[in-house]
Amino acid sequence: MYWAYVKNALNELEQHNPTPLNALSNQFSLPASSAEAPSPTQLLFTIKALTTEVSRLDNAGCHALISAILAIKWARNDRKFVDVYVRFLGVLVSGIPKWWNDAAASIVQGFTMPDTEAHHTILSYIISLIPTASVSLSNILTDFFPHKNDKIKNITRYITNILRVTNYCPETTTSVWALIIERCVQIDSELQDEINMVDDFDEDEIHDNIDESSDEENGNEKELEVKASNSQSGRGDTMLGNKQNARSKCGNSQESEDEEEEDDYDMYEDGEDVYHEVNSVDQVSVLANKLDYVLVLLFEHLQTKFTYELLSSGDSITLFRTLLNLFKTYLLPTHKTRAVQYLLFKVSQLHPELMDAFLVSLIEIALSPTENPERRQKAMQYVSSYIARANELSKTQIVFVISILTGWTEKYIQEREQEIDGSSGGMQRFKIFYSVVQGLFYIFCFRHAMLKSDDFSVVKSTTSVWECNLDTFFQRLIVTKFNPLKFCTRTIVGMFAKIAQKEDVAYCFTIIEQNRRGISTPTRSSSFPNSPITPTSRPLLDPIASSLWVQTEDFVQMDGYFPFDPLSLKKSKHYIQDIYVSWDAEDSDSDSESDSDEDLSDDE
Repeated sequence: MYWAYVKNALNELEQHNPTPLNALSNQFSLPASSAEAPSPTQLLFTIKALTTEVSRLDNAGCHALISAILAIKWARNDRKFVDVYVRFLGVLVSGIPKWWNDAAASIVQGFTMPDTEAHHTILSYIISLIPTASVSLSNILTDFFPHKNDKIKNITRYITNILRVTNYCPETTTSVWALIIERCVQIDSELQDEINMVDDFDEDEIHDNIDESSDEENGNEKELEVKASNSQSGRGDTMLGNKQNARSKCGNSQESEDEEEEDDYDMYEDGEDVYHEVNSVDQVSVLANKLDYVLVLLFEHLQTKFTYELLSSGDSITLFRTLLNLFKTYLLPTHKTRAVQYLLFKVSQLHPELMDAFLVSLIEIALSPTENPERRQKAMQYVSSYIARANELSKTQIVFVISILTGWTEKYIQEREQEIDGSSGGMQRFKIFYSVVQGLFYIFCFRHAMLKSDDFSVVKSTTSVWECNLDTFFQRLIVTKFNPLKFCTRTIVGMFAKIAQKEDVAYCFTIIEQNRRGISTPTRSSSFPNSPITPTSRPLLDPIASSLWVQTEDFVQMDGYFPFDPLSLKKSKHYIQDIYVSWDAEDSDSDSESDSDEDLSDDE
């Protein structure tokens, strides 16, 4: 009966009578609650019949019918119906490829549902039939990515599902990870903006709010998210609801959640200003909670992709290269993210060669004269922070990086120190130099205990107990005309000075005091004489030595950003705690203000 009805409707259409086919389209478009809506059995057999007639559907008169079929809430039907629907879509897009985008959209928009097994069955089936379908799939996945103000469950489910797509459609791996990292960076950046807007920011208060809303299903989260969503309405948001725009292309397509979940916000949309003023702490809590859940999901996923077996076979290398390239694309240009970079921090420490690759990539950027200065500075911040914090690094790796940085610094001094005397342009010209020097100060603060040479023969032959002759290097560095103790971050300089004095490496406080008082500092030339300032030779500086270099007002102190400062997301930080070097408070004096990790953070 169904076959006969379908054939007759198509025959009539070919005779320029669209009425029977339009009637069929109208039936498919009726909501399930309508008394005239077709039963699941009628739908099943009608779709079966249409599957055998797909070649005749390539007709403008069939457009409404196909659109109505694609809008069916097929995933909520039984397995038999899903199998029939899957076959129809496979035949449709292979026979009439122009319907691929609409078919894929009807599948992908369901990636926020609790059960998506059928979605992947049908999507993988179509891709196996039409390998070229993967070309446009990336754009579709982007279109339906949940807005950052969406519920945590929707965001995490969607990410889980698009990562699953990469298993049977590896061509999408780069675009999927690019999409995920881009959206995570946006949330991370907004989180930092919100934190900066909170007066007297109290991290414990933020954590308390996160704890209260950590259950995805409870009312607290819904309330916080609604308040946060309302707070975004007047901010000129740059992520303008891609998912909603994409859904409009598909007409009345299936909902991504059960009906009761879709109405979570309805109680706040009756024209009443329930919240006259948004609590900024609530907004921070919502963003932090979302980012925390997403990073946990990604940490868990990456653990399955970087197992010992996959690392040993080299199968993980391609994904690591993808992540590294995306890191350079999305994270290096972004100002002060606090969390997303820990994906690379975690993954890279799973194998020595990955750590080498990560560091080499960053050092190449930091020391390349052809790179953008801001990009070079950011890369150097990552190098120093990684060397300081990555617990899996070997002493050999750390010393190797230090040797590169000290060698570059010495060469830079020899080549450019003479530019300082009487030249115009200001110290801003040497910002990369100060970035490298500040990085070395920072690394020394964290790693000085392991930087003493453990090779007795080397110690005996060189008169220095320090790797790379760091004592001699620092003693010479601090008295150059560059005066790095003046322009590097005060917190880092202060801590370096204490540790350097304690370890009998260099004495910095006289120069620091002269800088504080605005007195010009006597300096040595880059030839590095044999009488540097040491803890045992603390000369009084001549306050009249004013001709050595011109102080300029256009250069502020270096940025104190170190991207691997302690991760504050309560769930995510457990994934890196075993591979993370925390600040040892014993390295600071008991009366010092710098007794914790936070004191080595931004000095702004």
